[in-house]
Amino acid sequence: MKKNVLLTTIAFSLILMINSFIYAETATKADAMDSIKKANGILTAKKDAGLADIENLNKDLLAQKGIYVYVMTLNDGILVVHPKLKGKNITNLTDKNGKKFIQDQQKIVKDGKSGWVDYLWPNPITTQIEHKNTYVEKASVQIKGNDGKIQDVMLACGISFDAK
Repeated sequence: MKKNVLLTTIAFSLILMINSFIYAETATKADAMDSIKKANGILTAKKDAGLADIENLNKDLLAQKGIYVYVMTLNDGILVVHPKLKGKNITNLTDKNGKKFIQDQQKIVKDGKSGWVDYLWPNPITTQIEHKNTYVEKASVQIKGNDGKIQDVMLACGISFDAK
């Protein structure tokens, strides 16, 4: 019985990984923007309680398109939703060329805009450095950050690993 559960778990993980690889190249800017719109709708309706729903949305997005939405407190750069880095401060993250792309994302949102930030990042499947685009937008509501304070948050979804 335990062996069957283990084999099923391994098979399911492989299917998700293969799907992520296949669909990661087909995700479009519209997919990223639609994902942000869905996540923002969840936060608008449920506020803090919606964070778990965004994590569930990410499971579907990763399996179907190889993308995910991350939610970050705007001022301190702490990820409140991310598949692997939840709770981490990523404000000073840099790409291969030293570009502080998270700070660029924060600036767009702090300036009251939404938009795209381009940078170089390792492809999670091939590990090769490739071009990535991330769409960012300010959430329509504030949520409680990891420090317990009500904060503005940024929503982001990256796409487009083009070999470069």
